[in-house]
Amino acid sequence: MIMRFGLIRIGIFGYLAYIALGAFVQHVYTMSYYREGCDIHACVKKGFGYQDAAYPAKVQRERDRNARALCPDYLNGNLLDQWVRYRDLSWCEDYRDRL
Repeated sequence: MIMRFGLIRIGIFGYLAYIALGAFVQHVYTMSYYREGCDIHACVKKGFGYQDAAYPAKVQRERDRNARALCPDYLNGNLLDQWVRYRDLSWCEDYRDRL
């Protein structure tokens, strides 16, 4: 009897946790839509939310603008520097022939 009462309590707790988690996930997904401004411009679904449809073009434009200042450190660094210190600049490989 005691064992069954414990299992019932665990089942009820699990069900309530499932409902709360589902509500939280829905809230985060919905807020991603508004946080990215998708109600006023085009967005695409990306992973666990939405992303501005023009995001790849914005990233490319910023990389083109900043490549001359950032990429020499990456391109002149040794292999360890490229893998560790400048790993966020791995996109500079595309600009090797332009600099």
